[in-house]
Parts: sequence; C-alpha cells; structure tokens
Amino acid sequence: MPIFPFDRPRVFTLALLAALLLSACPIHQPEGPKRQGNQEALSAFGDKVIIHASTLAFENPSTRIPLTGSSPETQASFQRGLPPAMGSGMVLKPSAPGILSFWVLSDRGPNADGPSIQNTDSKLFPIQSYSPLIGTLTITGHEGALSDLHPLTMKDHPLKGLPHPEGSLGATHEVPLDDRLHRLPSDPDGIDPEAITFDGKDLWIAEEYGPALFRVDPNTGAVLQRLGPGQGLPEIYAHRRNNRGFEALAYDPDRKTLNAVLQSNMDEQAPFIRWLEWDPSKGLTREYAYPIAPNDYKKGHPGEAKLGDMTSLGQGQFVVIEEGKDPEGHDRHWLMLVDLKGASDIHGKDGLESLSHAPAASSAMAPLQPLTKLRLLDLDQAGWTLEKTEGLARIDEQSLALTNDNDFGMESRLADGEGKILKGKVHSCSLEGDEASHLALLTGKKCPKKAKGIALVPTSREAAEQVVWTLTFERPLKDYFKEPITP
Repeated sequence: MPIFPFDRPRVFTLALLAALLLSACPIHQPEGPKRQGNQEALSAFGDKVIIHASTLAFENPSTRIPLTGSSPETQASFQRGLPPAMGSGMVLKPSAPGILSFWVLSDRGPNADGPSIQNTDSKLFPIQSYSPLIGTLTITGHEGALSDLHPLTMKDHPLKGLPHPEGSLGATHEVPLDDRLHRLPSDPDGIDPEAITFDGKDLWIAEEYGPALFRVDPNTGAVLQRLGPGQGLPEIYAHRRNNRGFEALAYDPDRKTLNAVLQSNMDEQAPFIRWLEWDPSKGLTREYAYPIAPNDYKKGHPGEAKLGDMTSLGQGQFVVIEEGKDPEGHDRHWLMLVDLKGASDIHGKDGLESLSHAPAASSAMAPLQPLTKLRLLDLDQAGWTLEKTEGLARIDEQSLALTNDNDFGMESRLADGEGKILKGKVHSCSLEGDEASHLALLTGKKCPKKAKGIALVPTSREAAEQVVWTLTFERPLKDYFKEPITP
C-alpha cells in the first residue's frame, strides 16, 4: 500500500522545594464519587474493558505550589497555591508486589496564553523559577500519593521551562512574559518535558522545545546525556512545528530501542507523523511514518491530528494516544495499536513531508509502507471527558494506565481596570506600550474596549484535577494484533 496519500484509517525557592519534597504527600479526593470507581467499556474489537478511575484533587496544602514572585493579584486568586501538574508523562516504576507506582513528569511549568506582541504569540509565566519535576505517583484504591519529587538538573543547575531565544535551535516563537505583562529573558537551556520512559537503569525524557531526548538519573533528576537535532538525532527534527516537538516516548525492551514521536506532522498537509527509533547502544537510527487519515479530523485537515503518549508492548508493538478535533469540532481521543513490522525506514528521506501532497511525486512515494495501526479503544465513548490525555503506561500484559495534564489548574482571562473578568479571547488582543515605564495597552479589532490587563484565574475544579484510569482488557494486549479490526 502506498505511503501517500494515507487513506487509513530552573530554580525553586527553598520553601517551594521543601514543600514539594515532602515524602508521600497524600492527595485527597474531592467529595462525591462522580469521577471515581469502576466502569465498563467495549474495545473496538467488541470485548470488555474494566476501567478503574481515581480522581486526584491535590487538596493537601503540602502538595500545592506557592506562587513565589508572582503579582499580588495572581497570589490573591490562588491563596492556596497551584495544584501540581504531574501528568505530562508516566511510566511504570518497579515496586514491591501489590504496590502500583509510576514515575511521573511535569511539563515546563505554570503558564497561560498571553496577548499578541507584534504578531507573535506570548506566554505568561507567573513562576519564572519553576523547574520541571520528576516524581513518584503511587495509587492505592481510589487515592494517590506523590513522593520523591526532584527538579531536573543539568551540570548541577536546575533547568527551567522558559522558551529558547528567538532564532536558536528549539525556539518556539513565543514571547515570555510575567503575570504583570513584563518581558522575561529567554533561556537557551529551557526544557518542556512531555514524556518519560525507563530502560531498566535510567529514565529517558522527551521534550518539545528541541526537540530533545534526555537520559536522567531516576534517583536525583540529574541529566546524564542530552540528544538533539544534529547532536545525536536526525537534523530534520529541528523543523518540527512550533510547540509540536516530541510528545510520546517508549522503550522497547525486546528491540532495546527508544521510540520517540513528534506530536504532529511537520508539514500541516502531510498525512503522516515522524516516528524515531533509536538504539542507544549501537547508535542506529530508523524512522517510520505514522499514518493520519485526514477525514478523521476537522475540515479533513491532517494538521489537526496529535499524538499524546505511548507505551511499549515489546517486539516493536505499541499502544499510542491519538487525538484532535473530529470533523464536527469535538475533542477525540483514541488508543491505537501500532506495529513496526513491515514499515519502511524513511530515515534520510527529508523531503517526504512536502512531497507527500504533491501529485507529481506520488510515484516516488508508492513503495513506502507506513506503520500499521488499529484502533483499540475510543476513550470518549468509554467516558473520558478531559482534553489533555498525556500520560500512558503499560502495567502488565492486559492493563494500561492513563492520565491527564491539568495545566496547574490555571488559565488566563481578559480583565478590566477593576479586575473584573471579561468575555473574549486573550490572543485577540495585542500588547503595546512603553516597556521601560511598565505602561501597557491592550488593543485590537476583536479586543474588548474595557480590556486593561490579563488575569490568571483558577480553572474549573474538574479541569484542575488529575485523573488516573487503569484499564484492564479481557485478553493480553498483544493478542489484538493477531486479528484485523472489523470496520
């Protein structure tokens, strides 16, 4: 089958660090069983899936993140601090029998959309000293506990999440601002972690900026090795779309390879996403095409498709989160089975993204085979209601764990001169003014006339929670590869 077109389907204050390193801080549940308990769903193969849901509300004060250095207005909106956000990635942690624990990961830190600045997007970072974290999440019944939280460090310096300088490798073309709308310095060592895996000795983290891979000491959070485009990884990944770097990562224990996948296609029209397989011991690199069916997405646009996370089943087989806006504009989240067997190695073929939608080049693409993928479970039909499905881990032969990114329970809203929240989108306003005098003005045709500033406010209680699902299938997950799915 031709590959084109696809029809197939930095630093913490001592107070903050002390708070976060409290061992086994309990995460209390919210009142009511609304999003907890057991439920059943059907896989795409028609057999039963038992779902055990735990809602982690982070009510214990010791788990909250103080808004050190933020504005008085932001601190007033979050008097208890921010809930942690440790759902960007997860992987099973070897533990004693009967204990279910995972290494978990935060992203670059609390941030929210800001106004446009000279036609460039901005992001508000209320805690510029935030260092991305790894930690342990232990699930007991419907309760969880965070422990062993460590900031990621490199050369004994905590890494931070501020964007890279404009024009440098890994730049996202975002202007970093504090919550007073003052510019912040960019950071050439900034990191935006999005996925985590374990090779039996060390942790590996995939991040979005570079994109890059980091080998990390699981006991300290120290970075032992960094790989980026042209620095151990193929140079082509430097051309990833903004904020669409590595999002998924898994270690295959049988092939002894790391597998990292971009969040989206590099060319918005290309009907595939690049998948990297890398052998740390031999340095061998292979790449594959993860196929996108454009008709599965809004306006038939393959650029709408995104991958969340993935987990390895061994022997080149994986479960992957595929998500995006469906043709009706609704959020869609699928678990997909993916097999590397038979897929063409596209490593070194750097022009495929642009060639893939050029009719004259279709004959050159014909011999190339994409990865095989089959739908395993429609998460939305199974009861998943959250937008950001970002952590996926294999528990055993028949079970998976799934979690979300709660974005620290914070969002940005337009506000008038008295702090009243206004209707309208933050990015519809442009920021103008005198940086030296700290005078700022929000303007724009679609910007409300009363808009005088940007307020950081709590999201809904539901959106601020971290939900963990464990999904148990009727048979081993690898068995599903033995039969085709019924259309």
